[in-house]
Amino acid sequence: MTSVLAVDIGNTDVKFGLFVDQLLVQQWRLADWRQIAPQELSESLKQALTVAKEPYEALVFSSVAPEADTALKSAVLDLAILPEGSILDVNPSQWSAYSSFQLPIDFSLYAGGQLGTDRLITTCAAALKYPKQALLVVNFGTATTFDSVDANGLYQGGAIAPGWRIFTQVLSEKTAKLPLLDFSEKAYSTIGIGLNTVACIEAGLGIGYRGLVLSLMDKFKEGREGTAFKVLTTGGLAIEVAQVCGLDTIENNYHSTLLLEGLAGIYKG
Repeated sequence: MTSVLAVDIGNTDVKFGLFVDQLLVQQWRLADWRQIAPQELSESLKQALTVAKEPYEALVFSSVAPEADTALKSAVLDLAILPEGSILDVNPSQWSAYSSFQLPIDFSLYAGGQLGTDRLITTCAAALKYPKQALLVVNFGTATTFDSVDANGLYQGGAIAPGWRIFTQVLSEKTAKLPLLDFSEKAYSTIGIGLNTVACIEAGLGIGYRGLVLSLMDKFKEGREGTAFKVLTTGGLAIEVAQVCGLDTIENNYHSTLLLEGLAGIYKG
């Protein structure tokens, strides 16, 4: 039996997933970690780590914040949960230090060292879930990213667009009179060409972002006619985008734990 704790250190939350033989048996999070004083972060992570209901042989993590990496490693070592060699950073620059990862995708076409860890891991997770299929992974986070892999496991390329939250905030931030709108309860069926400022912003953002997503999806599908092409979506903003932009394909293909699955999936012990 293989038991792995996958940890995703994001810009807002630290997410934990406990996997036993590749099955997710428990998940939890440390919310708003950047609001925690630096000197208290390690202690907060210690408390989060003790939530795991079973022991694990390795901790595999990805991170966008070096300061949290150090705090996580310190917390694990202070609790004596694992030896240092069983704390594995999936940052590609660290891979030469150990051989515990097995990638299902060939990323050789992409410029070396430039592919973001979150993009790499979610694409690997998709390939592990749907082997020998052409895939498009769309991650709706701080940025909205698109990553494509062919049926032979060769990475084909990607795209990075402004995330939905950035897209909706920038008009208010960069103009004097345009208000910041709350789209959390907005449905695409209520959005039309506007006859007042708020309605015009709703149309520009809701219909406009729908066009951005669909145009990029269509671009990735070019040349794949007659080939099975599966779309997977993930990320904390995916469901809101699906709701506001009227994109059922986002919600119907949504995988909330894709990154955690990828972290556990590439670990081979």
